[in-house]
Amino acid sequence: MALVAGPHPGVTTGGDRPLRGGQTPLTGGDCPLSGGQTPLIGGDCPLSGGQTPLTGGDCPLSGGQTPLTGGDRPLSSGRTSLTGGDCPLCGVENRPHDKRYWPQYCKYFEQPTNFTTNTETMEPLEIIDRYYKKNSKAYNILVTHSQLVTKKALWIARRHPELNPDTEFIEEAGMLHDIGIIKTHAPDLGCFGELPYLCHGYLGREMLEAEGLNDHALVCERHTGVGITAEEVVKNKLPLPERDFVPESVEEQIICFADKFFSKSKDLKKEKSLTEIRNSMGRFGQRNIDRFDEWCELFL
Repeated sequence: MALVAGPHPGVTTGGDRPLRGGQTPLTGGDCPLSGGQTPLIGGDCPLSGGQTPLTGGDCPLSGGQTPLTGGDRPLSSGRTSLTGGDCPLCGVENRPHDKRYWPQYCKYFEQPTNFTTNTETMEPLEIIDRYYKKNSKAYNILVTHSQLVTKKALWIARRHPELNPDTEFIEEAGMLHDIGIIKTHAPDLGCFGELPYLCHGYLGREMLEAEGLNDHALVCERHTGVGITAEEVVKNKLPLPERDFVPESVEEQIICFADKFFSKSKDLKKEKSLTEIRNSMGRFGQRNIDRFDEWCELFL
């Protein structure tokens, strides 16, 4: 309802104005409200309909929501993220971070009581727990490495909103990209399967497809090196199915790129320099260096 200057119909002017129909007068020059409406002007005003007045510049919330103080913004439509720099979710909307594996870089990992958890959200550690003995050597290496890769991938994704990356998917797939190592023969990693380590990508795909996570499964299969082509499989007689293992979506490329900065075999938590990565890529041909350099230009 628009409020206009000048006297209102049926209302006297000059100071405190009486209201008709049993309404309560407002002082200090405030204007009366009619028809049961609740728009308010002039500082902190009383609310009707059971609402509670808010002070300090906070905005009223509707639908039973809880007011936030200290400059925070109200939440709407059931969303669980805050805007304006507040980031209890590390930038991922509608999904509070799991405090089991995010506290090392998210100071808001303790979920506020007025936030709601999406119980339908897939939890990567629950899937890892089905295939790995918790706190075993393989488990600790996998989870630590995956945390570091995921953190790096999310950092890249947030730097490039113009690419429109799905950060929630990156968070999940980043934690699961190496799940297939448990089925390979890599004793140094605590893995005692039968197949060569190079097979962990497509083995991880099979595992996640069995979980119904087809898109996440492709990240597993396509993250090795900068991607492996069917031509390279044949030419180098690799123990892989004859098909392309090359990341395609922006999320697949970001995770694959982030993975190059960390090793599982030594210096687990040390981030490699670009020079170290290029030297490592060079062992597999110039195409790998060129592709890595393209990603550096795109993502860094």
